[in-house]
Amino acid sequence: MSPEDPADEDVAAARPRRRRAGSRHRLRVGLPVVLLVLASVGVGWWAVRSTDASRASAERADRHRAVTRRDTRALEATRVATAQTITELEATRVARTSERDAIAAALYGVTVRLNEVRDALDREASGLQALETRVGALGNCLQGVSDALNALAVGDNRTALTRLRAVGSDCDAAA
Repeated sequence: MSPEDPADEDVAAARPRRRRAGSRHRLRVGLPVVLLVLASVGVGWWAVRSTDASRASAERADRHRAVTRRDTRALEATRVATAQTITELEATRVARTSERDAIAAALYGVTVRLNEVRDALDREASGLQALETRVGALGNCLQGVSDALNALAVGDNRTALTRLRAVGSDCDAAA
């Protein structure tokens, strides 16, 4: 089959002739391919970036969880210590309340006893005052009797009798 062969021409005529691709045709076909490649690269870049962001976000969340766990453990330890301190303080308060109540009861007893002693001292003071009055009256009585005896000793009966009458009420009060 040579190119000059008429049979070759029929085969060539039956075959569609290929045209050389023009710039419009290449643009029409190439542009979507380029856009598809660019879109694929963009999606891939976005996926990588999104994965990095997700990984960073997960790492931040892990760090935050670790800090939260640490803080929770510290707060729990503080809560336990505080509860223990409250229990100890409550026990101390109960003991102090019992001591205070015992002291208050003892103080009440002492107060009652002091009131009894004060009343007894008031009675004794009244008795002493009465006794003091009697002692004063007795002193006056004895002084009058002594003066009367001195007057009798010198023979002055009238002065002796006057002195005895003057101290008679004191002698009655002293008796």
